[in-house]
Amino acid sequence: MDAFGAEQDLVIKLEDLTQSDIHRYAIENLHSNQRFGALAKDQVAYHDLADEVVLRAQGVFLWVKLVVRSLIQGATYADSLADMYRRVEEFPDDLEAYFEAIVADIPLRYPQKTALTVEAMIASEEALSLVMHYFIDEVLSDPDFALNATVEAMSNVDSVIIHNQTAARLDARFKGLLEVRREWRINPEISEICRVHFIHRTAKDFLRTRFIVTDGTPSTFNPYSIISHSALATIKLIGIVKYDPVEIEMFLRFAAKIKETDVQLTKLDQAAHQIEKMKGRDANWRLLFLGSAMGYGWQWYVKEKITEATSLRALVEGLLDVHSILFTRRSIENGTVGWLIEYLSNKDAVANKDLILEIGRRFAREWWTVDFYSPHDLPRHDILCKLLANGLPLSVRMRGQYNTLRDYITKQVTPGIPYGPEPLCFLEDPGEVSNTVSTPVFVTH
Repeated sequence: MDAFGAEQDLVIKLEDLTQSDIHRYAIENLHSNQRFGALAKDQVAYHDLADEVVLRAQGVFLWVKLVVRSLIQGATYADSLADMYRRVEEFPDDLEAYFEAIVADIPLRYPQKTALTVEAMIASEEALSLVMHYFIDEVLSDPDFALNATVEAMSNVDSVIIHNQTAARLDARFKGLLEVRREWRINPEISEICRVHFIHRTAKDFLRTRFIVTDGTPSTFNPYSIISHSALATIKLIGIVKYDPVEIEMFLRFAAKIKETDVQLTKLDQAAHQIEKMKGRDANWRLLFLGSAMGYGWQWYVKEKITEATSLRALVEGLLDVHSILFTRRSIENGTVGWLIEYLSNKDAVANKDLILEIGRRFAREWWTVDFYSPHDLPRHDILCKLLANGLPLSVRMRGQYNTLRDYITKQVTPGIPYGPEPLCFLEDPGEVSNTVSTPVFVTH
């Protein structure tokens, strides 16, 4: 069985084990292997191999895992007992020396793809699915592969073929320094998904310094672009959009990191519209996608949707009604909510006043509190000031320990603290803020 087989040890993190677990780990993983068990059945001496592994390991968990993997491979080849012991004795004590020996066996035609794969894995900051690794190869060959692909979920047979092909490719490029772990899902439509991991953080550190993207790499290579486009291909061809938003979130997150000089916005726009249409006329789906785009800083896309909306009121009301997607932390902190308030006011402050006030009432219920001492809370501070400038009553009910907005500002804000003067100016009138719409003064920092 190769490094991408289905052994149970692939889901165990050895760095989390204690010293007393090492011996049990070696015994259980060796003797649970069918081929090794068949050999050990005939020769009792095979049982002593686990003791030899633990003795030489000196508490290094990763070393144990790698040697056990080598012994299981030896069982696949029906190694003799002497060959098995030789595997243990010849295994390098220095893990870096082992890694060097491993990569020295990588065929010369693979190192560039190995480097590109490492770059994408590190940029992703999380384990990518085996299927996404397949589409990364496709996108590297054709940057427009995902954009040109038709929306058609592949069969289970094709999916299995892709998994097997990708596992074989990665094994050829990494020779066991990557592993596949099955992750179980609650959703019955996706009972499990396979993700690709570095076998250990030391292997990750070694690979990132050993395989560096060279000058021979295409000038269009951008790891964020590669990941977002492979996510788009996964969404379109695996059909996962029906059940699981992970790939959609990944597409949005990494596409937001692409610099305009690297990938034309027209391509991102094309991709976004393709995903948006995948659920047909489902209005909630389109709103959820727009809300996710807001959260990941796709202001160009959000502004296009809002400014070109046939019914601005219906769109904003929809954003307010669908799971409070308008007030996610990311949407607030990246300035999208503040921009929306300003846009509504500048477009027609009178006609849009009730919308702005409803945003204000929802904001007061959804947010926590503004820390007027912290520059990190400037987005919430600016939203508050914009809402007050547009006539949000100080009597609006708040979430948390303060009954009203007036109560909060009165008790928390003083002229001497940073960012305090603007909210205080709305308390000059002992009554409520006037219901007449004045020209708002927007705060900028």
